[in-house]
Amino acid sequence: NQIRSNMIKMLASTYRSAPLSVVLAALDLKDEASLLSFGSKVMVSAGEGSENEVATVEKIEGGFVTFAASANNTKRAGSDFKEGVKYDAVAVMMTKTALRQ
Repeated sequence: NQIRSNMIKMLASTYRSAPLSVVLAALDLKDEASLLSFGSKVMVSAGEGSENEVATVEKIEGGFVTFAASANNTKRAGSDFKEGVKYDAVAVMMTKTALRQ
């Protein structure tokens, strides 16, 4: 579950919203209920300090997952998922993030 937690945090940091099917595939989850359950347990920072932590998944609606707003996924225009983004690109981002910690 640690890998899955890191993946959802990376997706939430990168995208404000993404297709449900893509998020389910990336996390190896079977359905919306599983994602809601898992996403409610993984917390991300919504601001400075741990008192501002919120659940990673804000809502699932119309086949799209909306992640909790954060400084990373709201500071730039176009933070919605784009078709054609490969898992290799996400893996590179994860590696860079892991090396900074």
